[in-house]
Amino acid sequence: ARQLAEIYTGLRQARYVDVLNQLLTDSFKQLTGLARVMIYRFDEEWNGEVIAETVEPSLGSYLHLHYPAADIPAIARKLYEVNPWRYIQDAAAAKVDIVGLDPTHPLDLTLADLRSVSPMHVQYLVNMHVRSSFSIAIRLFDKLWGLVVCHNPAPTALPRSIRSLCYDLVIKYRFCLSEIITRENISRLDNHHRFVRGFFQA
Repeated sequence: ARQLAEIYTGLRQARYVDVLNQLLTDSFKQLTGLARVMIYRFDEEWNGEVIAETVEPSLGSYLHLHYPAADIPAIARKLYEVNPWRYIQDAAAAKVDIVGLDPTHPLDLTLADLRSVSPMHVQYLVNMHVRSSFSIAIRLFDKLWGLVVCHNPAPTALPRSIRSLCYDLVIKYRFCLSEIITRENISRLDNHHRFVRGFFQA
């Protein structure tokens, strides 16, 4: 509880986006113990950039790397709109069918944590030497703004209680981020108005 209180206080006291981002990735790593934590931000065309990272030094850094929109396709982004997190304990685990009472109607697993991993995504994780993955959507101003993405080279059991804490942390981060962005926009607008007034008064 004390650790969480300190994390929340740090987020509230952050005055710059870069500081806030680093606090979030550091905190996620403390809570999950996963080897790499990144904030992945989308641009207007859904391309992504890693804008913050906390990582074990032996793994190398992905900070400031850019990825095409196809890496997280529209169908995956849409799923994040409905189910805010995705957790893969072991990407190499064998699939197990989930059978409903009525086999003629496939189960809707949109909100389930038990979804299997598509072969394409499995290969993507293999290429990055990742066995376990956990990601949470960051929604800002009613739009998918980015993701917190956590990777681990070994299979990792992440209790639901920890996943829920991380989700709560993202909600608090999102609130702090919107405040900083709004404050920066107001400051830029004020500076612009002062420039315009100075120009006409000169």
